[in-house]
Amino acid sequence: MRKLILMLVVMLVAGLPAFAEDMTLDQVIDKNIEARGGEEAWSEVKSAKITGMMTMGPGMELPMTMYFMRPGKVRMEMEMQGQQIVQAYDGESGWQIFPMMGKPDAQKMSDDEVKMVKRQADFEGPLVDWKEKGHNIELVGKEDVDGTEAYKLKVTLDTGDVAYTYLDAEYFLEFKQETTIANQAGQDMKANVVVGDYKEVSGLMLAHSMEFIPEGAPAGMQISFSSIEINPEDVNEQLFAMPAPAAAAAEK
Repeated sequence: MRKLILMLVVMLVAGLPAFAEDMTLDQVIDKNIEARGGEEAWSEVKSAKITGMMTMGPGMELPMTMYFMRPGKVRMEMEMQGQQIVQAYDGESGWQIFPMMGKPDAQKMSDDEVKMVKRQADFEGPLVDWKEKGHNIELVGKEDVDGTEAYKLKVTLDTGDVAYTYLDAEYFLEFKQETTIANQAGQDMKANVVVGDYKEVSGLMLAHSMEFIPEGAPAGMQISFSSIEINPEDVNEQLFAMPAPAAAAAEK
């Protein structure tokens, strides 16, 4: 009997860590939002401005600035060969300016382009208020990712796009995502997105580095953020509105 009791105690104690580590989907997401600043802090974000550098290869560095504004507005400016590229989404439609392609005026985006830029407009990410946004999230499990124990989430956006997000099991911050996007030929392309260099900004923990690596490629596109501003005064509705053609503006 003593041996039986001792065996049961050993089994119980040995099982405690496993039970303690088991978490539900809601608990994992709550931990992630808490680690990133909490729901209240995110609810106070009305707009944001990010300044950084995009590196696409040796010697090819492109200064960039991104603007965000609720609800669902985004604008990206990038300097290339002394000219400015602009892509924007005003919450309903998207437009872009590519002067080096002989199009100095703003042009409406295609449906596929709008779909891609709309995903960027969600500054806080799909985990915050995911049910209200119409997304579906599943907790796939826990696994080792390049030496880091991580929770793996399957994120199905309201658009039907699917991505796998990995959260550090210790800090509950996202550090990797497996995603699929459509390239210019309209074909799906798988890619890994690695994020890191988290820093506190206005009470939020925000990543300041990002690397986009197409599947099968040795390297990809890197982005480093030198400045992130929350609720800056120079972000307004006009930034996201599609400008009139230069000729029409000149006539006015």
